[in-house]
Amino acid sequence: MLERLAYIDARIRNGAYPNSTDFAKELECGIATVKRDIDFLRDRYAAPIAYDASQRGYYYTEPYTLFQNMISVQDAAALAVAKRLLIQYEGTPVYDDLCRAVDGIMALHNGLCFLSIDRIAAPPAPKIIFNENDWRLICRSLTENRIIEFDYNGRWHTETSHRRVHPYQILLHEGVFHLFGYAEERKAERLFCLPRMKNIIVTEDVFPAPDDYEFSSRCEDGAFGLYFDDVGDTFVIEFYRDARRYARDVIWADHQKIWDDNERDITTVSFYSCQSFKIMEWVLSQGGNAKPVEPKWFAGIWREHIREMMKHGGISV
Repeated sequence: MLERLAYIDARIRNGAYPNSTDFAKELECGIATVKRDIDFLRDRYAAPIAYDASQRGYYYTEPYTLFQNMISVQDAAALAVAKRLLIQYEGTPVYDDLCRAVDGIMALHNGLCFLSIDRIAAPPAPKIIFNENDWRLICRSLTENRIIEFDYNGRWHTETSHRRVHPYQILLHEGVFHLFGYAEERKAERLFCLPRMKNIIVTEDVFPAPDDYEFSSRCEDGAFGLYFDDVGDTFVIEFYRDARRYARDVIWADHQKIWDDNERDITTVSFYSCQSFKIMEWVLSQGGNAKPVEPKWFAGIWREHIREMMKHGGISV
């Protein structure tokens, strides 16, 4: 329908006075469909369409452009704000493409904006190291469902290995792009940091995408960003002092439970998740204001981290 609307708009703006019969032939559709489209343009997008009996065709009673009217000034302003907030990703193809789209839309509205984008800012962040050609190759593999091969140095396994992967999604986490997909060598789903993927080849082999390849569905209701375990668990975390308010300010998981013990100055958060690695980072970031209670194995790993920090700090255990 959008293609028909764009065609009808362009033909009317050309001043050729096209009529419903012309449109039906050119668009290979019924006259009734054309009339519904014209009514849609007039009613939904405020197109000033009129019919000239002497010319036997439609015309605009005043200057009009479809796409300018499809996006309101408020929408354009919201996109401009989004562009401002994504400045930390400057230099990546995503940012460049977004800027071109937003700038084009803003040009249609002569730069009008209800809120100056200078009044909204993103704090400075590390710049992403990125190869634009690699990005294009990965996007092609996602679009065509093609298996890719590449050399990779992992975060924990730093030796270079060759990987063959069915790409599912590109993920953006803490300023870094990752590829989520099925790794044939591991016979399991894995995450790959794009800057560490080298010598990327898009093969001729096509794979059938699974019905559910959404990364978030692997997180077992947790909202801790990247990384997930094969099996989830119920986590119980105690927060003390200033961290109590912090714990209440955010929804950490879809089915979390929070309760207070004001006599002991403790706020407890309980939730189910399979993102133990990121949960550990979260707990450790609170220093002495957070302590994991359950599961026991997680609390044990937390204590090992504390012992390691004490060792590095020259504190006897």
